[in-house]
Amino acid sequence: MHHRTPLTLIVGAGLMFPGLTALLATESTNTPPTPAGRLATLTVRVTGFRNDQGIARITLFRDARGFPDHAELAFRTNSAVITNGRAVVDFVDTPFGDYAIGVLHDENDNGRMDTNRLGIPREGYGVSNNPRRRTGAPSFNAALFRLEDPARTLSITLNY
Repeated sequence: MHHRTPLTLIVGAGLMFPGLTALLATESTNTPPTPAGRLATLTVRVTGFRNDQGIARITLFRDARGFPDHAELAFRTNSAVITNGRAVVDFVDTPFGDYAIGVLHDENDNGRMDTNRLGIPREGYGVSNNPRRRTGAPSFNAALFRLEDPARTLSITLNY
């Protein structure tokens, strides 16, 4: 029997991040007012999908609160179809600033990461900067990047 938990990212030897809730299928926007000329298009390219099933779910965080496992606290969320092991999303009109990104390969499109009964993930995950895999959750600081150009592309490779 497979055990399902709320969308939970797991890094290393089966350590769980409880509480990650379902991500939206379309981009949500909680964008505060920003001075003209200080907005960017952030393109996120995700590779390393083991198949094209399901959907890629991407969360964009402005601070450490909730990163990476509480999508409801993310600044924005987006999703993408997976084609040939790759997915791409754009976050348009994104204010300049510091961010971190979390990605889930929701293979069965059920809005959560599936795990086995030991809490080991059955679906892929990744974060910006592709920090080395270790036990425990990657920190916001390990995934932190600065958005300060009108267009920026980030590449994230999934872990299984």
